[in-house]
Amino acid sequence: MDFLCKHIVELSLVIMIVYVVFLWRITGRKRDSDKLLGAFAVVAVLGAICHWVIFCKVANLEFAEYDNWIIKILFAIQYSLEMFLANTIVYKGEVVKALANHKLLFHSYLLIYGMAILTSGFVVFHFLSRRIYTWLWLRLKRVKPNAHIFIGINDAAKSLVKDINSNDQIIFIDVPNQNGLQGMSIMDVIARFFKTREKQAQDQKWLDKYVVLRADRGIGKITKWFEQATTKVYILSDNQDDNIAVLGKLWEHKDVFQCKIFCHAKKEGLVNRYDSITDNKDRIMFVDSSFLAVQELKKTSSMLPVHYVQIAEDEARKQKLGYVESSFNCAVIGFGETGKETVKFLYEFGAFPNAANGKAPFKCHIFDGNLEKELGEFGLDITTIKSTAAQDDEFELHPYYVGTNAFRAKISSIIKDLNYIVVSLGNDNLNVETALNIAECAMEAGKDLTQRFCIAVRLTTLSKLNEDTIAEANKTFGNCIKIFGLTENIWKMKTISNEEIDKEARKFYESYKMHSNVLNSGLKYDLDPTWDEREKMLCEGTYEERCEIRRKRAQDFSNSLHVTTKRKLCEGYDTHKTKVVDQILDANEGDDGKVHCKGDYCEILEHLAVCEHLRWKASHMIMGYRPVAKDGDPTDEMKKFHKYIKPYSLLPEHIKHYDWLVVKNSLKIYNS
Repeated sequence: MDFLCKHIVELSLVIMIVYVVFLWRITGRKRDSDKLLGAFAVVAVLGAICHWVIFCKVANLEFAEYDNWIIKILFAIQYSLEMFLANTIVYKGEVVKALANHKLLFHSYLLIYGMAILTSGFVVFHFLSRRIYTWLWLRLKRVKPNAHIFIGINDAAKSLVKDINSNDQIIFIDVPNQNGLQGMSIMDVIARFFKTREKQAQDQKWLDKYVVLRADRGIGKITKWFEQATTKVYILSDNQDDNIAVLGKLWEHKDVFQCKIFCHAKKEGLVNRYDSITDNKDRIMFVDSSFLAVQELKKTSSMLPVHYVQIAEDEARKQKLGYVESSFNCAVIGFGETGKETVKFLYEFGAFPNAANGKAPFKCHIFDGNLEKELGEFGLDITTIKSTAAQDDEFELHPYYVGTNAFRAKISSIIKDLNYIVVSLGNDNLNVETALNIAECAMEAGKDLTQRFCIAVRLTTLSKLNEDTIAEANKTFGNCIKIFGLTENIWKMKTISNEEIDKEARKFYESYKMHSNVLNSGLKYDLDPTWDEREKMLCEGTYEERCEIRRKRAQDFSNSLHVTTKRKLCEGYDTHKTKVVDQILDANEGDDGKVHCKGDYCEILEHLAVCEHLRWKASHMIMGYRPVAKDGDPTDEMKKFHKYIKPYSLLPEHIKHYDWLVVKNSLKIYNS
């Protein structure tokens, strides 16, 4: 005690220095509110205890109102909190006199008082530091290439920013009513009960290393980034109408901004018009989360329809023969944004040749309680498909809500014939419940769930409950339930910018062009341009030219993703050793151009050529193209008529050869 009394000043100074360092570490840009709140509470409790001791132990205090112990506690708390406002009783004359003989208590009181004032100061600094930092950053930071500006903070932005180079400049604009910086919901509060401190820190601090501007201030300072062609701006809120409205405001200044803008909006209706007409500098890219989710299906080999049909096989040699012996029957539960994209995917990638080089049976059941409304939004595409394929009755529409007796009765009646089911009702929990009910229905019907059967479930987030539920259910249902479309998986920089698929499509096109130019030169056609030349034409050509290029460009994307399907159909052939692909002729040789292939595998390869034409035909139909009224009529890009939307057998031989060249490219370039 004597030591403390002698060195109380030095000890107080050391404690104050340590406390200042502690406060500095937990405030500022780290925004560690929990620790700061804890420091405040500790100092407040120490202050209350100190006041209690003063009221109880120090003599000569002439305050009769402190005689009651409850009153003493209340006043101790009051005076303790007032210390944080730089108000204290220590400067009252009688208190100073009373503490004169209690040196240790007096200096302890002053120490706590100093800590309280420091805490208040750092609280202010804590909440103003980001604003101060942003203010300085915006004035001192020079514009660097590769800046990324997010208008709004949400799960898509959170997922996407993880995939961006950490050396790039990243700026968030916090828009009101966006998820992220707003108050916690009851779900967030409950989640925090069970999270580790480390996990809480990760969830709360992912924005700490980025500049975050409020929508009502600082925005004018980032204009210089919008003027840079290397800047990327992201408008990714869930409200797509708001996204279009924000884009509209930016478009008013189109002569100023040069940045690339990614806008979250479904690729239908007005967006298609914006996409094809408004911007000849290719500055705007519309990103559809439903489209991205279905792209994931296309890129995931195990989710392709070719794995769920019976491929003809030479059992003795274990070699696939290039055509299928079964039908492809699918169902789409929910015809919202994802459902529409899924129908397009299944129609194109579910088109397979049969033994006679025709189309194998295809059937798609579409279920939605709001089917009439959704069909109206789907517009020309579904109309074209229905009218063109009506003779085969390939689509069957069911205006039933999930859970109704009509829905259960229909699913039960067709479940044994279905190979592929997609559930996309717009609600994660409902999707899981529906998938489990369908799997149970299939099992009750005696269907083998382990053979050519898949239930693809669209989930945006994967809760632990749903993850465990699906994992446990798959033990019973033969792992037939598969998940796609998680936000964390589809919102990647390479995905939304098309960088990943662009690379594969470019690779496919440039290789294919070498073969097609040989054919074109022999037929005195114009040679195909390079990828870059075509991209330039896409920005500078007339509207009709741009429509044609967009259509052809879409085929390169589809073909690069369709490679797995073609290879699966002829699985068992070692294309290196047998050189199967070299049997397809590069030029249109032979009698009147009727010979496409020479060798032992022409029959198999012709099935693949038919498959390619079926895919091409289906893809054009889902883009809204229709066959011309009569033979000889020209293709019309504006009216969406194409003269080669017809069976493979009716095509001119030189047109058939383009399909053969796609097959050659598909089997060769990805096996070299």
